[in-house]
Amino acid sequence: MGFFKKNGYLPFSEPEIGEEELNAVKRVFKRNWFTSGPEVKEFEKEFSEIVNSKFSVAVNSATAALHISLKALGIGAGDDVISVPFTFVSTINTIVESGAFPVLVDIDEKSYNISPEKVVEKIEQDYEFSEEYPVNKKTGNRLKAIIPVHYAGQPADMDEIDQIAKKYNLKIIEDAAHAIGSFYKGKKIGNSKNLVAFSFYSNKNITTGGEGGIVCSNSEEYESLLRLYSLHGIDKEAYSRLRQEGLPFYDVKVLGFKYNMTDIAAAIGREQLKRIEKINRKRRLIAKLYSQYLSEVEEIVIKPVSKEKKSSYHLFPVEIKNYERDSLIKELLNKKIQTSVHFIPVHLFSYYKKHYPYKEGDFPVSEAIFRRILSLPIFPAMDEGDVKIVVKAIKDIFSKK
Repeated sequence: MGFFKKNGYLPFSEPEIGEEELNAVKRVFKRNWFTSGPEVKEFEKEFSEIVNSKFSVAVNSATAALHISLKALGIGAGDDVISVPFTFVSTINTIVESGAFPVLVDIDEKSYNISPEKVVEKIEQDYEFSEEYPVNKKTGNRLKAIIPVHYAGQPADMDEIDQIAKKYNLKIIEDAAHAIGSFYKGKKIGNSKNLVAFSFYSNKNITTGGEGGIVCSNSEEYESLLRLYSLHGIDKEAYSRLRQEGLPFYDVKVLGFKYNMTDIAAAIGREQLKRIEKINRKRRLIAKLYSQYLSEVEEIVIKPVSKEKKSSYHLFPVEIKNYERDSLIKELLNKKIQTSVHFIPVHLFSYYKKHYPYKEGDFPVSEAIFRRILSLPIFPAMDEGDVKIVVKAIKDIFSKK
């Protein structure tokens, strides 16, 4: 029996939590150490093994992972960072919080990811070239980095982005909040010289109990800085000081933050990691079923994932044509089916309108996609019957227009 028939409704997302996670939390309680400790160390190690990275640093959100990545790269006031408006606001907020300026570039309408062509166009148009970094012709800011977002689990065009970064001497931070288990040209997202940030928020493919994130890389020179920035700049974590060495002394090397992951969160994450392949197989099956059953619905447009990429399907986005998207959201909700919208372009939020020189019309692809896009329910507890219920509801609504 599917989720809808069991519960009488279908949420947009639902985490998969079982006895294994409950027992893992009990294990932490029995040890009587709740903040960062041995569970976090094991979680970091196990995560690196899954994504084939040389190290991982666990934190309390993907926002934190992005923020400490910017700090570890030395990005701050007087620097520019390129990213997209078509993302969750935290991607851009972290650039601002680091002291840098967010340079927004529109997306590709087929993949919903950053357009490499538009990145090059922006750099060539707005920057002049010094020996070290491109310099903004108007502000004098130095262009330091690019943050591509792997939207919905489909990887961005990383070969092209890597080439751009090499040409202009830029660093790359990958926003992989949606992309645990995704592949680009046969290589796992996370297996990279770049800094790569993942999310374990409650609606992600796996969770660490509602909140959590991690940053990983094969560039080991950043590990110590990332760890420092994740916990107040302190050079010795509490567990090693108090439980292993027994000595209370430490030094503060940099001005860091309180971003560390707890052992409770890591224990949950370790159990989730054991099922990540199974979870992603189920998500891919649900996506395949949606594509099959919606293929003949003329009001629905499904953009295919490129053959050189393998999506984790954190989201299953569709575009709505010849029907008002917001009306469809309400009518599906009346049928006890919850959907969502990913994303409201960042430059349309009041804060960014007020403080940054962006306005409606600046990013036509992002804005057009936003007005049409809808994320359908997708999570492992769904079955084919649930997909059929969603598809039937959509067809019934469209038949009455």
